Amino acid sequence: MQQLLVSIIEQNPAVIRLALSASARAALPSAVQAYVEEEMELDGELEILHEDRDVGSRYLYFLESGSARYSLHFANHEPTHLLTGAKIRVRGVRLETMLAVGGDTTTVQTLAPAPLPNSFGDQRTLVILVNFRDNPTQLYTVDFANNVFFGTTSNFFLENSYQQTYLSGVIKGWYTIEPS
Repeated sequence: MQQLLVSIIEQNPAVIRLALSASARAALPSAVQAYVEEEMELDGELEILHEDRDVGSRYLYFLESGSARYSLHFANHEPTHLLTGAKIRVRGVRLETMLAVGGDTTTVQTLAPAPLPNSFGDQRTLVILVNFRDNPTQLYTVDFANNVFFGTTSNFFLENSYQQTYLSGVIKGWYTIEPS
């Protein structure tokens, strides 16, 4: 039954509106309480991951709080004002290591903004050229890719950052992989 609840929260976090109240949960036997949802407020550091898939993409949100890591599932709209590394306070309904959150500013509070990314100076970069076994075409040479990426693109970054950021690194490839 608990796995069913976990699956429901993953697919439709809006079910938090149907969660047991704190008083209803407290009335349950202690042996049962570990298996039902619980209202919680947690502080921690936010991690946001971007996942690309065959059809579409999505963001995954995690909260590192103490020694635990919780996946966050937003019932309304995912927050667009938060960045990885922000210290936040989240109020929602926990089940195992999942937290269903309302998604508005009253349920997610920023305690400290994310540190600014280090985007100045040399940005060491690895470029991997791949093609697929069913179409092993190599559209350009490694030298051409090197000139475009570490020449043209790096110069673009340098110009648009007022001479503060540029790319350096290496191009590896071609590697032939299996299509998915």
